[in-house]
Amino acid sequence: MPDSVLDGPLLEDHRVLWRRMLGARGGGFGDMGFPWLAVGPTGKVIGFSAFGPVRGSSWEHDAEIYALYVDTDWRGHGVGRALVRQTAQGLMAQHRRSLLLWALEGNSKARAFYDRIGGKVIDREAHCFGGVWLPEVAYEWRDMALLLE
Repeated sequence: MPDSVLDGPLLEDHRVLWRRMLGARGGGFGDMGFPWLAVGPTGKVIGFSAFGPVRGSSWEHDAEIYALYVDTDWRGHGVGRALVRQTAQGLMAQHRRSLLLWALEGNSKARAFYDRIGGKVIDREAHCFGGVWLPEVAYEWRDMALLLE
């Protein structure tokens, strides 16, 4: 994603969203719960998973991961897998069974990770980020329990 998109209005939109989610009481994502944060040994946030109801999709899933991020220094240490597992456990405790996630088509590292953890590509679309249209790929897990194995 171009830096101009990340540093522009999209950054402020995300700041507003995270302030709302982290400041909410009783459910930062409506009935889904709060985001998961991974904290390293020094107390620094090294990753997060943001999730909630499925947004504007014709696919029928119980939940969507909106964002999954792991600091580059911590990639390959199981942090992403732990965040996905914790997200799935929390959603399954709420009787949700299927999961959707959109990834930028050109993000080969993220896509390889989703493939490794059993994601199945089900759709491709372009989405607008800060005025820039970028191709994305939809992954699904019809049975989130597979993420706990």
